[in-house]
Amino acid sequence: MPVYCITGTNRGLGLEFVRQLAQSADNTILACTRSVSSDLTDLKAVASSSTHILACDVGDLGSIREFVKEAAKILTSKKIDFLLNSAGINPAGWQSSLSLSPDDVLTQIRVNVSSWRRGLIR
Repeated sequence: MPVYCITGTNRGLGLEFVRQLAQSADNTILACTRSVSSDLTDLKAVASSSTHILACDVGDLGSIREFVKEAAKILTSKKIDFLLNSAGINPAGWQSSLSLSPDDVLTQIRVNVSSWRRGLIR
């Protein structure tokens, strides 16, 4: 019974990963979304009884640490087998890659590329 941790599950690729994996009752899914208070109608519609919806903002170290605590309670002695990290941000969506400020580029790299270095994966 594999355990999947998927980030960015309230839409896009993350939501589709949950939909596909939830079709097998053998899969345990930790479906991570930036906020559990946002509209999760689509995610809840595809989730199975073995899907756990948790908050995990991959751009916030405190949120990642809280996720780790909550995941440990759910999994008890199990470990995460697969991480599908599909969460990402585009804080300046109106800009092109040629006009992004250095701060915007650093923020995107910090969130979109390096969440494994911030404690999500050990």
